[in-house]
Amino acid sequence: MSLPSLSTLMAFCLPCLPLLLAMGLYIPRLRQTALTLAPWAPLTALPLLGLQGMVVDLPWLLLGARVGIDGLSAPLLILAITAWTLAGWHACRHMEAEGRQRFFLFWLLSWTGNLCVFITLDTASFYAAYAMMTFSAYGLVVFYRRPEDYRAGRIYLMMALLGEGLIISGLLLLGNELGNAALGMAQPGVEGLEEASLAVWLFMAGFAVKMGLVPLHIWLPLAHPRAPVAASAVLSGVILVAGLMGWLRFLPIGETGFQLPGQTLLGLGLATAFIAVILGLCQEKAKPLLAYSSISQMGLISAGVGAALAFPEQAGPLLAIVVLFALHHGLAKAALFMSVDVLDQPRSWIHALRWLPALALAGAPLTSGALAKVSLKGHWPEALSTLETGLLLSSVATTLLMLRYGLITASNNPNREQTRLPWPWLLLLLAGLSLPWLTATQIAEVQLALPFQHPYLLDTVTPIAAGLIIAAMARRWWPTGVHPRVPPGDLIVLFRWKPSIPVLIPPVWPRKPRTGNWSAYLETRLTDLGTALLLWLGLLVLIFLLR
Repeated sequence: MSLPSLSTLMAFCLPCLPLLLAMGLYIPRLRQTALTLAPWAPLTALPLLGLQGMVVDLPWLLLGARVGIDGLSAPLLILAITAWTLAGWHACRHMEAEGRQRFFLFWLLSWTGNLCVFITLDTASFYAAYAMMTFSAYGLVVFYRRPEDYRAGRIYLMMALLGEGLIISGLLLLGNELGNAALGMAQPGVEGLEEASLAVWLFMAGFAVKMGLVPLHIWLPLAHPRAPVAASAVLSGVILVAGLMGWLRFLPIGETGFQLPGQTLLGLGLATAFIAVILGLCQEKAKPLLAYSSISQMGLISAGVGAALAFPEQAGPLLAIVVLFALHHGLAKAALFMSVDVLDQPRSWIHALRWLPALALAGAPLTSGALAKVSLKGHWPEALSTLETGLLLSSVATTLLMLRYGLITASNNPNREQTRLPWPWLLLLLAGLSLPWLTATQIAEVQLALPFQHPYLLDTVTPIAAGLIIAAMARRWWPTGVHPRVPPGDLIVLFRWKPSIPVLIPPVWPRKPRTGNWSAYLETRLTDLGTALLLWLGLLVLIFLLR
């Protein structure tokens, strides 16, 4: 019997190390050691980057697992290792000792699932990792165990089960003909299925739940702000990207005949980018606002994937730039969430640094956001040239949202006794400034000089200037004290919303008094776990009846 190779040992053992640490949290003699090592567990994945370009077969694992790194997953794995490590260090510095054991249990389980999403290259292992990541993250959402946390957790689970039902239905269609299909740079033969169109729609909708596309976004602004800051940083910065990884693995990008799903995804992505900004501007707290910002940025990423699906001749460059965009967003958004904990610093230069990731998200000149957005525009299909204005306006909208974030966080009171520098946050800022540019040097489709050239430099300056002018005009002429407010979760609670702006036009007919609080009953039923499971099973039955 031959000994396993080094690559086989790495592919199996390294993802298992966080699980061993999670077990050690509940062994008294090992607990303190496990708590000390838990924040640094993501660093054990660094050797896996050496598997780039390789495929390691583990035929004895699950249905025959395959592990490897390709050109699409390598930048996202770097994002995951960086953000999870620094967020874990941040959690150690800001979390009370009595909650660390419970926090790092779900942290390690979620990290293991998130890691395996990026390194698995077969359908069964990918789904197992995706489900592990999704359901372990519930423990982070309800960590503080307040009633509103459990409510957000129920809605999170309801939407997660909906997405899982759609995904597993697509996997059953795929597995019926291909078995445990191998994944990688080439798509797993979805275009050759008898029900290829149905499978594409199922995968597109299922992973859209994780991406937070409107109207499937309602869980995100409720769940992410309820988690501890460190968990919110990785939930919005990295775990959302797992939905993108699902699209890259399962959608037949580069194949012809899927223009309608691609155009639908493109349209929903652009609509999400603007709707989320409008809802974000109606928030009063920083974390819900940042959650809506994540939804908006996921909309832009979704538009890029939709364009690649609809125009297969442009698929290669668009996918490379979409991955670069996701890397930029993940680092910037993690830094913005972690800034919520560091703005009690008395040092004014730290307050000034919080604008760096905000400017990057808005696509300000010379930032990683400018690099990603200019590269996307440079490879945008000519048939969609009329939508380039929409990309420009999205930067204006993001600028307004980041200005709103600055206004909200400006009210933070500094703690004069705070003496420790926020090193995890500072290092994350440094990673956001450098990693996207370093990664871009490895992407042939990206020209590093492009954002510095005159036409494109003007394209990055104009939206920022327009956003600043609009904000100044609003500050000058908008009525003082009047601000529209939408509660986080919008659609699921919007029927309870009492707008702060008075209704100027009276109703044509008087409204009849309502008997019973049917809206509260409806919401309770829709967020019930049993109801969600029944809806999921009903969806599976309906799909197979339609075959």
